[in-house]
Amino acid sequence: MNMREHTAGELSPFAQEGGIGKVHQLFGAELPKVLEAVNRELAA
Repeated sequence: MNMREHTAGELSPFAQEGGIGKVHQLFGAELPKVLEAVNRELAA
């Protein structure tokens, strides 16, 4: 499984809400920072 397949697989439950396109639309250039913060909180 490559990274694209892994990411798509994780996001599939969100497809009905707009999927990865909607994520990029909402967060744009801030997406990496948002993902970093989410990962940090989940790991705590």
